[in-house]
Amino acid sequence: MSEQPEVSATPRAPIRALQVVAALALITFIVPIPGSSFIAAPLNIAAIILAIICLVRGKTVAGVIGILVCTVGAGLACLISYGLMALFVAGAAAKPLKTAYEKTHPQNVAIAENSSEPAEFSDGDFTFRRSDKKTLAVVSFDNRVKNTAIIPREARGMPVVAIESEAFAEKSRLVKVTIPDSVTAIGQMVFNNCENLASAVIPDNVTIMGTGVFQNCRNLVEVTLPSKITKIEDWTFNHCASLNAVKIPPNITAIGDYAFNGCTSLTAVTLPDTVKTIGKLAFGGCVNLTAITLPTELQTIGETAFINCEKIQKITLPHKITEIQKGTFLACKNLSEVEIPDSEVGIDIRELAFAKCENLASILLPAGVVSVEKGAFVECKHPFTVKISKMVKVDKDSFSADAKIEYID
Repeated sequence: MSEQPEVSATPRAPIRALQVVAALALITFIVPIPGSSFIAAPLNIAAIILAIICLVRGKTVAGVIGILVCTVGAGLACLISYGLMALFVAGAAAKPLKTAYEKTHPQNVAIAENSSEPAEFSDGDFTFRRSDKKTLAVVSFDNRVKNTAIIPREARGMPVVAIESEAFAEKSRLVKVTIPDSVTAIGQMVFNNCENLASAVIPDNVTIMGTGVFQNCRNLVEVTLPSKITKIEDWTFNHCASLNAVKIPPNITAIGDYAFNGCTSLTAVTLPDTVKTIGKLAFGGCVNLTAITLPTELQTIGETAFINCEKIQKITLPHKITEIQKGTFLACKNLSEVEIPDSEVGIDIRELAFAKCENLASILLPAGVVSVEKGAFVECKHPFTVKISKMVKVDKDSFSADAKIEYID
């Protein structure tokens, strides 16, 4: 949320002026000065005007004292006539004074204008927060009975442009949500633990999605993602056990940590060539994922990114990969074919990268591979054959003890 502008205190100039004018008016009454009657009248009128200004600005004590002094100095009858004259003069001066004040204190005027609507209010099934003078964000869905939420495009004449973090979290009855195209930003964990949410369409105008938006939505079957986002954030679909298909938008450059972890119904994923990074455990435990094509621009795959993806049968690594991290394809039981490029940039294969791939019977490690760490290919299919360049640095425990080693140069 943006910081509120600092509000300056009401200027003390009217009080100082009132003190001076009222004192002069009182002196002309007490001290016999030639022509004082001609001086007292305008001084009393000025004092009354300043007293009224003080009262209007909330300086009650100063205003009341000023009027009492005028009463002593002029008498009640004169005060009434002077008062009428003062009101006339003050009325004539009100508009230019107001304009001058607005110019010198714009921050006070802006706050006053915005305060006509409370910063947070309820309307229908929702609580909204006014993020600035013109737009709203959904704070919460307040209906505990309905299983469908239809977010309005606007409320009280202001457009709804955002959904705040956890706005729908823990709403176990919620089955369907409709988001208007006025929304451009969705916060973190918005639908976290909405265990009966079955489908959601994110409008194409959305450019920001926080982490864990659909985490633990165990009955979520399908989702339409907006084309303008560039990353599927961490935990976005973590443990969405019923999600069986998702279309990755064409501008995505990164799949975050745990993004699809535990999506046990997911069978296939097509990643666009724009993807450069796949995070830690991004597809971990996707036990029914049968095929995935790694993008040509992919540079980084996180630790255990595909751990326990039991049905994947083939992996072709792109040329820009420089490292296969710890446990990346650990326990991919049906993986039987792995293509590692003869990369010019060099590839390091870390611990347990392909360990427990029970159907992997052989591997070709060209000169582009720099090193193979401990346990990288242990507990693969027996017998296991390694075709390897003599340029590759190999740990003595990289392969099972009975692996057959064949040098290719």
